Amino acid sequence: MDFHNVIVARMQGDLIAGEFERYRSLVRSGLAGFVVFAAELDELRETITRLQAEASMPLIIASDLEQGLGQQVSGGTLFPPARAIAEATRDDTTLRRHALMHMAFETRASGINTVFAPVLDVDSNPGNPIISTRSFGTDAGSVSMHAKELIQVFESHGLRTCGKHFPGHGDTSVDSHLSLPVLEKDLKELNSLELKPFRAGISAGASMMMLAHMSVPALDSVPTSVSAKTVRLLREELGFKGIITTDALDMGALKEMGEAKAAELALKAGVDILLHPSDPGALAQLLAQNLATLIPEHDTTALEAFRRGLQTTPEGDIPVGGQEISIELSRKALRLHGRLEPLERPTLVVVSDEGKTGKTFAREFGLEARTIHSEEALAAFKRPPGQVILAVFSSIRAYKGGAGRWLHEAQRKLKPDVCIAFGPPALHEGTSAKVRVTAWWDGKPAQKAAAEVLASRPAASGDR
Repeated sequence: MDFHNVIVARMQGDLIAGEFERYRSLVRSGLAGFVVFAAELDELRETITRLQAEASMPLIIASDLEQGLGQQVSGGTLFPPARAIAEATRDDTTLRRHALMHMAFETRASGINTVFAPVLDVDSNPGNPIISTRSFGTDAGSVSMHAKELIQVFESHGLRTCGKHFPGHGDTSVDSHLSLPVLEKDLKELNSLELKPFRAGISAGASMMMLAHMSVPALDSVPTSVSAKTVRLLREELGFKGIITTDALDMGALKEMGEAKAAELALKAGVDILLHPSDPGALAQLLAQNLATLIPEHDTTALEAFRRGLQTTPEGDIPVGGQEISIELSRKALRLHGRLEPLERPTLVVVSDEGKTGKTFAREFGLEARTIHSEEALAAFKRPPGQVILAVFSSIRAYKGGAGRWLHEAQRKLKPDVCIAFGPPALHEGTSAKVRVTAWWDGKPAQKAAAEVLASRPAASGDR
């Protein structure tokens, strides 16, 4: 057996020109497909078309498009994160469906045929550094409802969806990109919360499920992504008949075990796809050497059938109007707490653990921002006199480990009159501001929407 055919490797879009021959060599070796990062639309479309023509059966061309095509492909629209979409469309199902359909059309036009979404984790732990606003909500019902709709829309338009991260990564406090999270819950507790959205995703027709790199001692002594007991739970208890993939094998959660051992255990457990190893060719060769006895019993029939049903060429063009939908969602998602009074010559202070950002907000609002990008800069910064608008920027990002704690110290030190969280509500921790705005994310549409709110007439007291 050639183990290339169970591997989905990384395709780094901004290196396609220099790496194309390597990608083509992997395809000719029987690779199952690629997961796309940081690509440019036209170049990606051409590359996918050329590689699909080299493949003996359709390639899986996957990507993490939780926020639409623009999350990984320039030329596509970047939409708000899942939580913002849920907040924006509480009373507007038409807008939500319109947004989901637009995401699907853009994805099809790129040639990507498998979307690593939706996130089925419940955002039940405010201290979670990696799930947070990527989840549709803090309760299983909201996550289930929104995820089912995304799955149904995408699958009905020929895209394959992948729910993640089984059995539920929401109630953890560690980023699995960095180290192994531990979830101390028994099966009864998992059934009462974590597993509900996965059951909903299965009933909605999700084609694939991604296993989390987590330790759940009640399930197994090994990480869930390489656990036969976890696969059995998904297959037998939840009745999932589709394709199962690991999360990326090069993540920090598996560093003690190592990629090769993790890959062996995952295949023995019944996992279909090994995702994102650091060296796919070397891993395939090593597996062939170490797993000769597994070859007769490792069945790739389901994976082959899955691949035969995939879209193989980009279809259509990017439809117009994506940016307008993203801005509308960002406007409707905004939550204003407190009564917004007229501001008299305020000072805008931007604090960010994401480097230089906030330019769109400052420009749209019409103020020059004073910026703080580190704990050291905060220590040397003195609160300006008069009214202060504090804009806090921190995105949910792999390998980051969560928002910088010094951002909360900035809230206490600067004592703002107005505080805008360009990220999750937890960024307001430590603030004494009478007016708080939650924007849910830091994209340009969110910055424009927040500037519009602050420039408007005073709002009524309470949540909006």
